[in-house]
Amino acid sequence: MLNAILTSSSAIDSLVEKMSTELATQAVLFIHNSGQILARSGKLQEEEYPTVAALLAGMVAAGTSLMSAASNDSPEEDRKRFSCEYRSGGIYAVAVGESYWIASVYEEILNPGLLRMRLRKYAEILEKINTPQALFTKPGCDPAPVLNMPEANFENITDEEIEELFQSRL
Repeated sequence: MLNAILTSSSAIDSLVEKMSTELATQAVLFIHNSGQILARSGKLQEEEYPTVAALLAGMVAAGTSLMSAASNDSPEEDRKRFSCEYRSGGIYAVAVGESYWIASVYEEILNPGLLRMRLRKYAEILEKINTPQALFTKPGCDPAPVLNMPEANFENITDEEIEELFQSRL
């Protein structure tokens, strides 16, 4: 049922809003590894969301590096999860595929185990969307084409060639 509606950004926004309400958290963020916010909902101030997303992306990058240095296990063997907790609250994040994360910012949650279990279930729902283009394609519309340009095309380009390219467009 949910798979059928998860084909547009508005559906993802709705799901994230539902998560925020159901989990009774301060905020839920769906972000890219880079820290770009794809969807968000909650009680945080508008200007706090980019900060939380950037810090979360940094936490994920640092945790992944530490994990690879300290363990012989491959991080891909299990769904990646990160948390940062204090007595009164914390952040819990679960990987959604290779490049995305769903995270919950919470305060004084009554049952942290239940919050984690539900967030992992939502991550599984979001992961059923296989391609990043599917996240933001409206039903009935063709997705934007992906250019397949090998990096080798730009390896030996000179400054003169770059200037010539842009001057010919003026």
